[in-house]
Amino acid sequence: MENLPFQPDEATRHNLQAPRQWRAMILIAVLATGMAAISAGAQNTQRGSPGLSDAMMPGREFDWIAATRDPRIYPLLEQAFYLDEHKDYEAAIEKYKKLLDLGTLGIGVAPTSNSIAGCYGKLGNFTEEVNWAKKATDADHEFPLGYINLGNGYAGLGDLDRATRAFTKFVALRPKDPKGYYSLGVVADQQQNWSKAELFYRKSIAVDPNFSNGHYNLAASYANQRKFKLAIGELQKVIALDPTNEGARAMLTEIKNLQK
Repeated sequence: MENLPFQPDEATRHNLQAPRQWRAMILIAVLATGMAAISAGAQNTQRGSPGLSDAMMPGREFDWIAATRDPRIYPLLEQAFYLDEHKDYEAAIEKYKKLLDLGTLGIGVAPTSNSIAGCYGKLGNFTEEVNWAKKATDADHEFPLGYINLGNGYAGLGDLDRATRAFTKFVALRPKDPKGYYSLGVVADQQQNWSKAELFYRKSIAVDPNFSNGHYNLAASYANQRKFKLAIGELQKVIALDPTNEGARAMLTEIKNLQK
């Protein structure tokens, strides 16, 4: 089989587009870090904060809300979370911007700006994703998820060197979080450097063995290097972690057919 390059794809699109071509899957939290991604893996704030439903509770990046006394924040934030969750990103952006216009967010400026960046990323506006991610990291140089959106935006614009620097900064801030290594693997995929991508995906699952997206992309990297036995092993791990993953099943079937 020819070593065909696979294009990074969103996690919500798992199906292969063509025979014998494996596509790397980008984690939603990697490609577009809006509120859903900010909450992922973060410790929840105290439940029962007024105006916020349990389903929309922010992660630790939004802990400032528990201490704020500005009564205008709660309804705006809940509306922004709701719109973001329901993929009305343009409307969510306007709500997040109104929060910033209040001028009372303090350390909440970074996560709020980053949520705006994530919404722009989901809309495919990578220039604005970069602009707002920069605002997030300027507000707090050690706000990790700002560098994820910054890297995603640069990657979307085709500036892989800057994307690499942004993701490397995330790794420096959160060395035990798989998303940084995973993102660097996606950049390596875009550079068609399968062995380098393999290295980063292996690092992502080394820090989190249950990180199914890392196993999936590692399998794709192995397949593009014709390491079929290793690819099958990784796909079996993906299916064990997520039995509903149709992309993993499709790739597994295709590899087995090629070996007949």
